[in-house]
Amino acid sequence: MSKSRNRKKKKQNKVQQHKPQIPQKRVEGPQGGTIQKQTVIHTSYIGPIPPAEDLDRYNQITPGAADRIIAMAEKEQTHRHNIDGDTTRGFTEYMRRGQWFAFILGAVSFLGGIFLIYTGSAGIGASIFMLSLATLVGAAIWGFKSPKIIDEDDINNEPEENSQ
Repeated sequence: MSKSRNRKKKKQNKVQQHKPQIPQKRVEGPQGGTIQKQTVIHTSYIGPIPPAEDLDRYNQITPGAADRIIAMAEKEQTHRHNIDGDTTRGFTEYMRRGQWFAFILGAVSFLGGIFLIYTGSAGIGASIFMLSLATLVGAAIWGFKSPKIIDEDDINNEPEENSQ
């Protein structure tokens, strides 16, 4: 029993050590009593580099910390740019490979239809020839349409339903 009480006391002590100190002020109330007033200030920032005042405080605590924080942010930016470049190059290679495979498949089926017509299987050859020609023409027409670019707003916002 005493061991579990000691553990609880240790946990309570750890929690109490991390309590922030909040400035308190006693103010005289409207009917002569006193009111305790607390002010809590919360500061936040967005991004890898804190404000200049915070960087100065980091340097006071650990000399050179501001330079290390800025170097870390620069390395992170370079890393993100490299990932974006790799993604773009990979997508371009993927599209180019798909175009080559489509070209090869279309050429083989087109030439296969002509070969079948030439060797005497006119019905099957004409069907394959026309099907491959229609597929290539359809792909070319469909390819001329500009693809819709999907941005984060399209993904995060669902379309509104029409109420009738």
